[in-house]
Amino acid sequence: MPDETLPSYDRPPIVEVAAGASFDRLPAEATAVFGAFWKERLARDFPVVQEQSPHIPPIERFGMSSFAPELRLQFTQQLPSPRFWFLTETGDELLQLQPDWLSCNWRKVQPDSAYSRWPSRRQKFVEFYTLLDAYLVQSGLNPLTPRQCEVSYINHVFPDKTWRDHGDLHKILNIVNHAETHRGIDAEQATVNFNFTMSNDDGEYIGRLHLFAVPAYIEMNKQPVYRLELTARGAPLGFGLDGIMEFLDKGRETIVRTFAAVTTSEIQGEWGLR
Repeated sequence: MPDETLPSYDRPPIVEVAAGASFDRLPAEATAVFGAFWKERLARDFPVVQEQSPHIPPIERFGMSSFAPELRLQFTQQLPSPRFWFLTETGDELLQLQPDWLSCNWRKVQPDSAYSRWPSRRQKFVEFYTLLDAYLVQSGLNPLTPRQCEVSYINHVFPDKTWRDHGDLHKILNIVNHAETHRGIDAEQATVNFNFTMSNDDGEYIGRLHLFAVPAYIEMNKQPVYRLELTARGAPLGFGLDGIMEFLDKGRETIVRTFAAVTTSEIQGEWGLR
C-alpha cells in the first residue's frame, strides 16, 4: 500500500498524474467491444469521446539490448487501431484505451484545481482495470495479460523568487550544474534527460525512472515554464492486477523520493515542503 510518510507539498507543481499498463494485444474485435464498454459502463461519468493516434507502450529492457532501438514490424494492411480518450465533462479525468494499453489520468484543467493525491489515483486505476477486464471476459474475449506498467508525474515549474528564465535550471534541479561562461556568453536554456535504474532488495533490476526537464512558454502570456516529468516504468511485480499495483506503488514512491532529492531546497520552499 502507498507510504504516506513520503515528502509532501502544500502547493505542488503537479499538472498531471497517470497510472497505466500495457498488456498482450487484444484481437481486432476488441475495438468494437470498447464502444459497447464505453456506452454501458463509462458514458454517464465520461461523456466525451475522442480518437487519438495509437500509443506505442515502451518496454524496459536491461543488458546490452537496452541500448539498441526496438523495431516493431507489422506485416498487415490493417490500419492501426485508434487510441480512445474518454473524458469527464470538465476534462480533469481521462481514460486512455487501446487494444494493448490502458491509462488513468488526472489533469489540472483549472488553475485552482487540486490534485487529490495518489490513493485516489490508484483507486481509479484499480476500478477501471477491473471493470475492463470483467467486461472483456463477459464479451467472450480473454482477460488482460499485463506486460508493463508505469506511473508518471508531470509538473509545470513557474518562475518566482528562485528562478527567472530558462538559463536557471540549476536553481530548480540540483543535479544540473550552473554553466560557467565568459563575458558576453550566457546560458540561455537547458534540457535534461536522466535515466535511473530501479532495483529490488536483491539488487535485481525491476524498472527505470525517467526524468525529463524541458523549457517551454505559456502561449497566452509568453511566461517561461519548465516541464518536469518523472516516469517509473517496469514489469509487474507479481501476477495480474496485484503485480501491477505493487510496481505502481513502488514507482510512485521512487518518483516522490527522487523528486525531493533532485530539486533544490529553495524551490521546495516555494512549494511548501512539509
